[in-house]
Amino acid sequence: MAGKYVCNGAKIKCPLCSKQEGKLLVTSTTILLQDKPWATEADKQKINLQFQGNCTKFSNNPPPCIGVIVVGDWQNVAEGVTIDGHAPLLENSIIMCNTGSVPITIVNHVQKSIPTNLNQLSQTGAPVPTTETLLEPKVVEFYWMDEEKKEKITETYPGKNVIIFVRTINVKTGENITITLTNKENKAIVDNENTIQMSGSVNSEGIAELKKLEITENWNYKKSETEKT
Repeated sequence: MAGKYVCNGAKIKCPLCSKQEGKLLVTSTTILLQDKPWATEADKQKINLQFQGNCTKFSNNPPPCIGVIVVGDWQNVAEGVTIDGHAPLLENSIIMCNTGSVPITIVNHVQKSIPTNLNQLSQTGAPVPTTETLLEPKVVEFYWMDEEKKEKITETYPGKNVIIFVRTINVKTGENITITLTNKENKAIVDNENTIQMSGSVNSEGIAELKKLEITENWNYKKSETEKT
């Protein structure tokens, strides 16, 4: 599935609203895409789909859309990527309004374009964004899998082998990711140390596979501090 990802404030459209253009308000994540919250399939409540007009599905005294809108699930979402456990929205994602039996579409993802001619842009007197600003490397997901790499793990037990994965965006293939795990009860994890560092290279899909670990009785980790080296 191709297309631009969608940010908070994206323009959406319902053909049955008297003011067809509305706004998508992101409440599902704190992960930022170009300094704006990243929209996901979880953004499907009334608070997320903001329309100011009335629903013309009703011929007599059309009620405000915000009061009668009832939607299904987002379709055409990104595959192979999760943001806080949810698939991100793409510019061609749609969601059906069950009240009007029409699709609500995204007409502007509000993601910034990367300028192709910075010299020409600078001559206009406008601020010149940098590629680093627009494409800031970020870690967007940290998860465990079993040693066969068949399924994600949400809990484990002593003697179990697990593998840690880190999913990134805007990190070049082959770059190194290092994470630090800390036991929140200050117990030793390995070699009498209560913290350990693990590293791995980012593959072409933006995922770094770290080393296999054996869970012991002492394991009670807190969320890792993650850094790119």
